[in-house]
Amino acid sequence: MASPETQPLKREPLWQRGIRLAAAAIFLVGGLNGFFSFVPVANVPPFMDILMDSGYIYVVKAIEIIGALLLVYRPTAPLGTILLAPIAVNIVAYHALIDASGAALGVAAAVLIAAQLIIHRRTFSGIFVFRD
Repeated sequence: MASPETQPLKREPLWQRGIRLAAAAIFLVGGLNGFFSFVPVANVPPFMDILMDSGYIYVVKAIEIIGALLLVYRPTAPLGTILLAPIAVNIVAYHALIDASGAALGVAAAVLIAAQLIIHRRTFSGIFVFRD
């Protein structure tokens, strides 16, 4: 019998593909916008200025782009999900604690990533096994 890693992928339901590609689109556009600024931002809070001046935001945006591209290709979607989950948590925390504008998109991104975690829960099951 072939191991699970060598078995061909089963057909992905359309709703799962929609979740995966919607999350990828949000993070890809957000990541690329960090480099090319094609979606205008009305007012940038001082906190974001600090992140931009230090260059830290560009590292985060690069990870967003990489994670989004990993989501696009289905076999690498779990890795993309793991890269994007902490970013989604930080986006929600930022909008909850610092700047409430744009929170809806951040919450949508976090919900889509949470759905990806649920969809791929078997892939991540090994990290929840505790050994002595």
